[in-house]
Amino acid sequence: MVVNVLVAAVAGIFGSMVLFSVKADLRKSMIEAERYALINVESDSDLQSLMSGNLATYDSQNLTYSFSRATGGGVDYVKVNVSYSVDLIFGNFQISETRVFPT
Repeated sequence: MVVNVLVAAVAGIFGSMVLFSVKADLRKSMIEAERYALINVESDSDLQSLMSGNLATYDSQNLTYSFSRATGGGVDYVKVNVSYSVDLIFGNFQISETRVFPT
């Protein structure tokens, strides 16, 4: 009984660490894309390529990107949403990061 609880606790801690790491990596890739977009003239494919390069160790089939563009107050904006699907012992989790930044 105690061993079962201990194994479940260790698996839960490990799963939480994986989810936290994925979220941090998605956030980092978004920040890199934002920096790139502020300096360079970019297309959606340029931003996706940049983010994919930062997430090279992840399974690209589980990564999804969406881009939408708008203009407000004379400033062009891009809204980027990146999602990654993680399969753990406790189920499938969808981690996503959304960021809006000027271009």
